[in-house]
Amino acid sequence: MRSTRIAMFLAFGLTMAASGPAVAQGGNKVKAKKLFDKGVAALESHDYKGALESFQGAYQASPHWMVLAHIGNCYGKLNEPVEAIKAYEKYLADGGADIGAEEQEEAKKKIEDQRKKLGVLRLLVKPNGTEAKIDGNSMGQAPFEEILLKAGPHHILIIRGEEEEEADITINAGEKKTARFYPGEDGGAPEPAPEVQPAPVPEPAPALVPQPPPPPAQPAEGVLSVSANVREAVVRVDGTLSGMAPLAKPLMPGPHAVDVGANGYTPYSANVNIETGMVSAMDVKLIGKNQKADPLSVPFFVAVGIAGAGVAGAGLGWGLYAYYSNSEDNYAAELANPPFDGYSWDKTCKSIKSTDSEKEAKVYYCDTEWARQGYEDKAGTAKIVGIAGTAVAVVGGVGAALLYFKPEWFGLGEESDATLTLTPVATAEESTLFLSGTF
Repeated sequence: MRSTRIAMFLAFGLTMAASGPAVAQGGNKVKAKKLFDKGVAALESHDYKGALESFQGAYQASPHWMVLAHIGNCYGKLNEPVEAIKAYEKYLADGGADIGAEEQEEAKKKIEDQRKKLGVLRLLVKPNGTEAKIDGNSMGQAPFEEILLKAGPHHILIIRGEEEEEADITINAGEKKTARFYPGEDGGAPEPAPEVQPAPVPEPAPALVPQPPPPPAQPAEGVLSVSANVREAVVRVDGTLSGMAPLAKPLMPGPHAVDVGANGYTPYSANVNIETGMVSAMDVKLIGKNQKADPLSVPFFVAVGIAGAGVAGAGLGWGLYAYYSNSEDNYAAELANPPFDGYSWDKTCKSIKSTDSEKEAKVYYCDTEWARQGYEDKAGTAKIVGIAGTAVAVVGGVGAALLYFKPEWFGLGEESDATLTLTPVATAEESTLFLSGTF
């Protein structure tokens, strides 16, 4: 969670917004943005060296004073206080009035924190023009001003033409040490320690003077943090374009409409309540519009059930049709040779009389024809059932196949979603500078 907050605050203000004028001092902004995002990812993995290299590359591609603060933060994490101070001081110098009062105070506090890790070396070298190196880094030529060094051991190399003089010194945080390199003297001989002066007597405290009441407190802010599984997903807050993910944006407390989208993905929208002094972190999962959903869905099983019912109906219908058709054919064969010519259902069966000499033959004919017509009717009904069952089986089968292989055609599948967590705003020790502006 801590690394997420660090990356979040790094992203704030440095996202390359699609609206608003660019203030970068020339250079390749696209390359700078990619390197900056790479630096954020390295910070999330606690790879401070990799993050430093990416931020330095972003600054070289498109120099901007805001990046210097992040470079200073990385140097601080890598315990390089001298370089961190240089980056912060250049950040304040180049940003000038564009840096808010709160951000300036935080940068100055970071400079003071880094100075607590330093000692001061007075390097006295003769003759003038002699080159000096400390830990392999050239300090230029004598005479030298006071040199800031991080606490710990250091190696000094003095180069006078073809002659070299070396010495190792250790300097403590807050210590001021002198190293003297004069021809004919032992290298790095320190000067005698100054005499300890008695502590000054404190002056009496001035009388308390009534102070005017403080001005009314300004409404405190909260922070909205948006990350997404799609790089450079566009983020809109309250209908206004705010930048691209990952993004951190301070907002006034209360509900805010947040929309996150990207080309080819289903957009996500939500109302987020911002609380004072809290980070509302949204981790958005955008789903591709053509992304295949789980084929084993409820509609798929419904279609399979319909297809199964159709198969059963078709089997029953066509089975009965075959049975009744065969029975009809059998009865028709019984009527192939009637007792005499001229038999007709309408005439013969409706005109049977008890006195007819051929009554028995006529009754047999009529009963047989009656049964044949009954089987004919049943065969017709069974055929309709068979056709209907076949149609239902085909429709259900095709539907099941499409639902399995192309569920996105039916609007099925996952919807874009997000998880929301609420954490306190990181302290100055955990976070980097809050920055403003566009990169």
